[in-house]
Amino acid sequence: MQNPIRLVDPDGMGAKSADDWVLGAKGIYWDNGATSPGTTKFGEFYLGSGSGSAIDDRTGLINDYHSDGTYTPRVAQLPEVTVSAEMNDGGDNHFDHSASLGLIANSASIAGEVQYSKSLGTYLGNGSGKSIFYDITKNSNGATGSKILSKNLSRVTKIGGNIFAGTSMAISTADYISEMQSMGFSAMGAGRHISFGLDMGVGLYGILGGPPGIAISFGWELGRLATQSDEYQDWKRSIRGHR
Repeated sequence: MQNPIRLVDPDGMGAKSADDWVLGAKGIYWDNGATSPGTTKFGEFYLGSGSGSAIDDRTGLINDYHSDGTYTPRVAQLPEVTVSAEMNDGGDNHFDHSASLGLIANSASIAGEVQYSKSLGTYLGNGSGKSIFYDITKNSNGATGSKILSKNLSRVTKIGGNIFAGTSMAISTADYISEMQSMGFSAMGAGRHISFGLDMGVGLYGILGGPPGIAISFGWELGRLATQSDEYQDWKRSIRGHR
């Protein structure tokens, strides 16, 4: 305040320091000739003589500007963020549902074959032992009642099994199409396409292949369900980690 060269009094309100913060083309700087918007260079913005903070576009740091014309750069402190992730190995809840329905379908088919098997020529109550089922269902001729009832029950059970099998295949198909739409055919990989083809083939064989088809389809669905368990996925990740 003892240097009259550095003092101006544009409004008669008293002396002002003839240097303030200004925003120019190269950023914020201390302009020795700026004391108000009117004394700021053309195209620049008057910020004042106080203190404040702003991000420096050139460095990405935060500059703390002080009223004495100095500034202190510092790194921005971001809030702590915790990120957790779980690896997806190709399965989801729809896949589990599909495999579960497949097991139900095969179980129903097995029950149907036990009740009456055309290919094996067997039915409940057939044989010298004469099961309780035979005793309570035989008719007046003492022979055909059990066979007829077993045949009818088998037909109903197998129809129910086929409905479950068809639902399982429909879910697998919907998952496959959805995955193909989101990822693209080539990005899915040959393994995924082969797996889907086998799934459909085994499902059809389980419906149409009689006892051998039921046995193979049951094993396939059981394996599908087992590979989606948390224990199996943890084991597979541990194997990959040791490679």
